[in-house]
Amino acid sequence: MASTDEDALVTLSIICIIYSILIGAGGFYAYKFKESKASLAAGGSASICLLVTSLVTIFLPKRVEAWGVLAVITLGLIVFAGVRWRMFPGDDGQRKFMPMGMLAVVSTVVLLLELIALIIIST
Repeated sequence: MASTDEDALVTLSIICIIYSILIGAGGFYAYKFKESKASLAAGGSASICLLVTSLVTIFLPKRVEAWGVLAVITLGLIVFAGVRWRMFPGDDGQRKFMPMGMLAVVSTVVLLLELIALIIIST
């Protein structure tokens, strides 16, 4: 693997770390302003899992398993956010794009980047 590939993988790892921090911040925000303990627990646990796995990919960028775990967790967040946005409208009966629609879109972008990392590793 060339050093440019490793640089790309480290960059993708940093993007995943930022993503995990945003997931945790979203859960904390929902707890702070909406008093949602479920959001705090879900956001916190997803954030910790993503953060730990992202740190593994920084130190061991060639580990396919770590990138696979990141992809599975991210896919789970996409499914969760998509179903929640589609099935449960807001208090006023309208489907609001924020926050679940945005989570689904951002998670889809991150999943694509994780799949790119897996392609880089396999070539």
